[in-house]
Amino acid sequence: MGKLILPIFAVLTLGLMPVNNQIYASEDVTDPLPEDPVVLISGLQTRGVNNAGGSVGTDEFVELYNASEMTVSLDGWRLKFTNKSGSSSRFIAEFNDDPALELHYEIEPGEYFIVSRESYLAEADFFITLGSTLGLNYNDGTLQLLDESAAVVDMVGYGMPEYYLGAPAPPPAAGQSIHRCFNGDDIVDTRDNSHDFHVSETPQPGLKQACTTAQDEIEDDEETDTGSSSDSPCEEVVISEIFANPEGAATGRQFIEIYNPTTDIIDLAGCGLQSTHNDNIYWFNDITLSPGSYRAFYDYETDVWLTISSGGTVFLLNSDTDELYSASYPAAMPDDAAWAWLDGDDWALTYTPTPNALNEILPLRPCPEGQSRNPETNRCRNVVTATSSLIPCEPGRERNPETNRCRNIAPTTSELADCGPGRERNPDTNRCRKIAAATSELVPCGPDQERNPETNRCRRVGAPNDGTIAGVKDIKVESTGTPLSWWVAGVVVLLAAGYGVWEWRYDIRSLISRRRRPQATSLN
Repeated sequence: MGKLILPIFAVLTLGLMPVNNQIYASEDVTDPLPEDPVVLISGLQTRGVNNAGGSVGTDEFVELYNASEMTVSLDGWRLKFTNKSGSSSRFIAEFNDDPALELHYEIEPGEYFIVSRESYLAEADFFITLGSTLGLNYNDGTLQLLDESAAVVDMVGYGMPEYYLGAPAPPPAAGQSIHRCFNGDDIVDTRDNSHDFHVSETPQPGLKQACTTAQDEIEDDEETDTGSSSDSPCEEVVISEIFANPEGAATGRQFIEIYNPTTDIIDLAGCGLQSTHNDNIYWFNDITLSPGSYRAFYDYETDVWLTISSGGTVFLLNSDTDELYSASYPAAMPDDAAWAWLDGDDWALTYTPTPNALNEILPLRPCPEGQSRNPETNRCRNVVTATSSLIPCEPGRERNPETNRCRNIAPTTSELADCGPGRERNPDTNRCRKIAAATSELVPCGPDQERNPETNRCRRVGAPNDGTIAGVKDIKVESTGTPLSWWVAGVVVLLAAGYGVWEWRYDIRSLISRRRRPQATSLN
């Protein structure tokens, strides 16, 4: 059977609507799902034991089974996953034949077809590469199988999905799977996901697993058991989980789960469920609970509702409406959180509701898709994508191992272009530079010149020390003055002298008068 690695992960949104507790894709089909589909979704695993954080894992598979008596071609068929709220969908596998490569996808009668990551199940019939995930959320979602005409052939909703058949199947815990079992040669298909799918502690894809219904176990027990039955058959039953506040619309998604902790099959007939929200009582009719099994009852089938804001109490009653067991849940439960029984009188809040399965305590809200919880800070962080799933770097670029980003490849010296004539590669900067010319290649100096050893340039040879200065000549300096300038200078001097005489005329006159006056002769 052909195998193909297909890197396709188209994220699409598809309008879906539940009808009579079933799911129909309004864009795909107009009639109910086929009562006897030729190919069934027979099993799936959402994560391995090492996938502890985030909301999706890598150890995943989807198992298909051909329940018909003819070979079925899967050419053009697809697997589509829808998240718990129904707000987004994605195709996780598309089977397209390739005659050129002699690839033909088909299932023989009574055989399985396995879809998985190559890193998980090397023997799978179809390999798919989708970055870090295959596309199945851990705890909640709807998986559909569509044929070549986009008609929905089969589907399974697990956990707390928006869409399912009958009631949702239990979500598999880490390292577990859910699967259909066989009664003889016939695979179980009642069109009720909660009844058709069972949790397997050890996933065994591609292998038929026998199952025994609770009624069969009761009949076998009646043939060998000579003891009398209890007057109150439900007195050993425990209320194990209460889910009052699903995110979004609560109607049709609230549930009360009960658990059989004994090693005997318990017939629930004559017992009932009630809550403090109203006076409605849901009576169990023709329902049995296998040893160690869980059973979730949803509000749409019981008409027993749960109060969200103020909390409340749930009761398990006998046929006389006497209280056999009760469990109270707190007020204002967070969205998508359940009140889960641990043991004895111990209860805890969990963000992992597990209808029809063993309780799994997750005290913190799950991280969104593509994120995982940081064990040091307890906060969600983006999942580091493996280098192998990154877009290859362009030619001439390489992946930086420290930042995981592309960078230019540092060229080696041998890859650099040759420097031109007369130039060489600088070993310090890797750039071209002029080659320093040797002395023998220099142009000879002229007469009376010599080579300066410091600058390598020519200079004049110094004259002998004979007391004379060689080559020194008198240089005639021409006067730069003109006759006009001399006249101008003389006029300026005369004007200055005249101005001084005018200013000091009285002083000059007084000085002259004193010099002319005769000195007086003293008389005795």
